[in-house]
Amino acid sequence: MGLKPKSANFDFLSAAHTGYRTAWDNHASLLRLAALPILIKIGCIAAIVFLGFNNQILRHGLMMIPSYFAEGFLIAYIIRTLHAGDDLAADVKQARRHFDDVLAGMIAFVLIQLVLAFVIGYTLSAMPDMPTDVAAADITADQQSNAMQGFFMALSVLAFMLWAFRFAWLHVPIAMGIPLSKFLVRIQSFSASFPMLGCWLAVFMPLAFAMVMISQGISMVLPETAGAESQLAVLVIGSFQGFCEIVINVVSAIAMSYGFKSLMDAK
Repeated sequence: MGLKPKSANFDFLSAAHTGYRTAWDNHASLLRLAALPILIKIGCIAAIVFLGFNNQILRHGLMMIPSYFAEGFLIAYIIRTLHAGDDLAADVKQARRHFDDVLAGMIAFVLIQLVLAFVIGYTLSAMPDMPTDVAAADITADQQSNAMQGFFMALSVLAFMLWAFRFAWLHVPIAMGIPLSKFLVRIQSFSASFPMLGCWLAVFMPLAFAMVMISQGISMVLPETAGAESQLAVLVIGSFQGFCEIVINVVSAIAMSYGFKSLMDAK
């Protein structure tokens, strides 16, 4: 008789709350640490805007590689420092004591971001154009059959994305020093993705809402018209959203790390 597998659930609301509280308690240190990654990200966004790669997701991902490395180091260092009991206000040279974990977490983050950029870019490029006139919108029986097939395929893709959501966070346990083999065994059930998704949404939704509202305000101050003003608006909004993305990724990673800790510590 086999052993019953351990539950892969954790209190995602408690983890999200801890993530927010930890980030707020250490906001001064986190802003100091994030200054250089933010500048690198703004530089990458500026290059994308001026080269005209805004709507080219694959090239967008390649141009963001320096930012991915900087952000990956930031997240891995913060997570390792917090869970090692070190002081975030101390010199970053203390990362030498956990060099392997920080380096591995950074590399994992970069690879995950590149895979996501490729998947999103390929998906968007493969999407068919929708008909814009009434004549083109007439649906035949064959088209209805194809539509049903597409619907079930979309459900399959959605289920796969939900299952694969856990792998978007592998840089977190790696940076924490958790053996990856043990972590993968613990999250092998399909339901393991649900608390991760809940934790991410609990962090993402409020911050994303604030980001969208402020971006709308910026776009009203800097309307996107023809010429240089349009590029200025895109650059300013893109830079602000890049800053918000780093904030969301850092807080989400901190919250997820406490969820993973409770998950691995559970009997």
